[in-house]
Amino acid sequence: MANFTDLFIWFDKMGLADSLIPFMLIFTITYAVLDRIKLFGDSKKNIHIILAMILGLLFVIPHVTNSYPTGADPVEIINTAVPNVGVLIIAIIMVMLIVGVFGAKLKVKNSPLTSIVVLVAFGLVLYIFGQAAGWWNKSGFPRFFGFLNDPETMAMIVILAVFLIFVFFLVGGSSEGNAKNGLGSFLDYFKGMLE
Repeated sequence: MANFTDLFIWFDKMGLADSLIPFMLIFTITYAVLDRIKLFGDSKKNIHIILAMILGLLFVIPHVTNSYPTGADPVEIINTAVPNVGVLIIAIIMVMLIVGVFGAKLKVKNSPLTSIVVLVAFGLVLYIFGQAAGWWNKSGFPRFFGFLNDPETMAMIVILAVFLIFVFFLVGGSSEGNAKNGLGSFLDYFKGMLE
């Protein structure tokens, strides 16, 4: 009796994860970008489709023929990194659900926190893809940050970071000279976000 597990094993043997899904991913992203920027004009969807198909095939065919150098195969990098990015997205959605359970609405769109969230998300995605591509050493840092492997250096960086954050919250304030500044304005800011 066949089941879904056997079906997915059959799909994997047919090359679904190795060729078809990466091709569809690159084709879709390329087509969406080309259609958005309208590189060849408004009514040139056929050119956008052909160019996206060519780029998708140029991306996947060297993987299928084992032409990429060892450790530099973008299909393997994508197949390793995308599930981790999916876990990150699910974690963010779970946090939003937990906040929503208590009746709070997280307003991030028009706040300064938006930039921080975007930078952290970009950094995490860069780290995940870098880890999949082998850019980082065993400790998780880029090779040129090898000095961070020293526990004393890491302790000093953590102490300095905590000290700087503490000083920022104590003496930092608003530029308008409001009565509240430092830690009070920071806590009020987050209280306002969770209305």
